Amino acid sequence: MKKLLFSLLMIGMVMAAGAQNKEEGGKKAFGGMMKKMAKELNLTADQEAQFEPIYKEYGKELFTAMGELRKNKDAGQDKEARRAAMQQAAQQVRDKFTPQFASVLSQEQVAKLFQLENEMQ
Repeated sequence: MKKLLFSLLMIGMVMAAGAQNKEEGGKKAFGGMMKKMAKELNLTADQEAQFEPIYKEYGKELFTAMGELRKNKDAGQDKEARRAAMQQAAQQVRDKFTPQFASVLSQEQVAKLFQLENEMQ
């Protein structure tokens, strides 16, 4: 569970950083992430062009969702409740974007995408 949450947070942070055009480091991090994903998922050039904006938006939403839950830390919510809420929020974002990913990627590629996210730390 910790690995999933950490992976999702890392991806969200990289995606949010990549979305900020003013930060060159963020662009490089996102570019590196996209190259890794393209290679690992064996994306065609067409798939990569369609996948990138979806993945960028996915990362932004994950980052936003996790940020909102981090604010609850000071609201007296215990660690286990926060962890469960983060997992639920991450799953909701994943569920929302799965059909968009599936419109560009094969079922195997979508499964591998989520597997890669779980492995990234």
